[in-house]
This record gives sequence, structure tokens and C-alpha cells, in this order.
Amino acid sequence: MNYLDAARKVYDTFESTNFRKLLGSYSKDYDTVFASLDEKVGFNKLRESYINDIQATIDNYLPFFKDELEKFLKLNEVTYYEKNISLRTLSFLMWIWEKKLDLSEKSLQKFIDSLFLGTFGYKMIDFSLDNKNTNSEVSLVGFYSIRLAEKLLAEVLGHGNTHEAITKYFSLYFQP
Repeated sequence: MNYLDAARKVYDTFESTNFRKLLGSYSKDYDTVFASLDEKVGFNKLRESYINDIQATIDNYLPFFKDELEKFLKLNEVTYYEKNISLRTLSFLMWIWEKKLDLSEKSLQKFIDSLFLGTFGYKMIDFSLDNKNTNSEVSLVGFYSIRLAEKLLAEVLGHGNTHEAITKYFSLYFQP
């Protein structure tokens, strides 16, 4: 199952779940609540499908950096993002579906690719700055990834809808 199908399945499960009933008997035992939710919703399958699908994103947009990116994604400072980006992406997809935005599967895949490239682009730059990394290509690939993310996002949602947010993040991130 690909990530988009897995995400849609999670969304449909959320839509059809009576959370009051599901969580009612576990209100004091949060570990059991989370285990119950994970079992019911299938977050692990969602994460697995994301990790599998993102390889195609890397192959399509960053083939020249594939080996280095694989190593980068295994760093302790980065694994948190890789583990949780599938859920972050899901939240945006759920918003799209909730708003009934008419986006094709191809556009939704570009949206997913954009979130991955942007998140890890900024993380590459952060990592380089925080660690005073002399490996300048990590920062360069980070900037390149961010630019790809902005391009894909504008293709999906239109430049008029994305320009303000992109400019805001750029100015917040790159203040002198």
C-alpha cells in the first residue's frame, strides 16, 4: 500500500470512529489509549508506507545526494523528524480532504513530496549551522530542497496561495 492510500485509510477510519466509545474505558491509562489508537488507526503501517514511498521522492528529486541523504536521515538529530513526518503530512492531507479541495492524486503526491523536501531541506541547513559543519554541500542541498519544495507547493496550490507563507518562512529563517 502506498502512503497516499494508507493516509486515506487513516482519514476514513477517523471519520468512522466513535472516539468517546473507543477511549472511554482507557481514560486514565494513556499508554493503553495510544496502543488502542495505533491498533485501530494503523499509524505504524502509515509510517512504513511513507518511508517506502519517500524513496521515490529522493530518486526523483535528489538522486545525486541519495547515499548522503540516507546517512543524514539516520542521524540522531534527524530520526525524530523522519519518524513523525508521516503524521505531520497526514494532518495536512486530512485538512485538504476535510476542506474538499479538488486535488488529483498526482497533485497530492507533489504536496507530500514538497513537505518532505522542505522539512529535510531546513533540517539540513539547521544541522550544518548547529554543528558548524564544514561539509558545505549539505547546506547547498538543503537550500536546493527548499526551493524544490516551494516550486512543488506552488504547482499544487498556486503561487497566489503560497507566496505569503513562503516569504514569511524565508524571512523568519534567514534574518540577519
